[in-house]
Amino acid sequence: MVLSVELLKGSGKWPDMELVRCAGHTLQLCVNAALKEDPVARTVAAARRLVGHFKKGHQAKTGLKEKRVQQKAPEHKLIQDVATRWNSTCFMLERLLEQRWPITAILSDPSYSKRSDSSTLDMTTEQWNVAEDITDVLKLFITLTELLSEETNTSLSATFPMLKNKKKVILWPQITIVQQRRR
Repeated sequence: MVLSVELLKGSGKWPDMELVRCAGHTLQLCVNAALKEDPVARTVAAARRLVGHFKKGHQAKTGLKEKRVQQKAPEHKLIQDVATRWNSTCFMLERLLEQRWPITAILSDPSYSKRSDSSTLDMTTEQWNVAEDITDVLKLFITLTELLSEETNTSLSATFPMLKNKKKVILWPQITIVQQRRR
């Protein structure tokens, strides 16, 4: 690809030609930037605190197991995200949403949680809603990243339609929802 660009530049027909950046990497940079914006950043930070509480606290972890059984929720462990991998943030939020009701039950049960923990750890209704929106959008970006990262099937001719379709059909309604929540 680089050789092709160099040949086109050298021919004089395409003097303005710039290297085409990796679409997958560019997409990663965009997602990372979006995760730093409010209310997304506040929601992700609250989710990290909540997951950390259940990962570190033996009593909270034990209580969560019991509540899962009582509520017949899936017996999946919570996932802590990794700062260098945005897709792990998606997995963390997805698992947190799956376990929302057992988590809420533990935080409101004084035999498992202190009142101060409950008030500082529990996510607001708005944060739970933003977490749902973020998860929906991030799942789409995971799929798109996988498509763009394929070595055998991805070409520039496929990249533009994929990005345009995601932008028009999926992203703009989601961005509008998040922007409305900022107000």
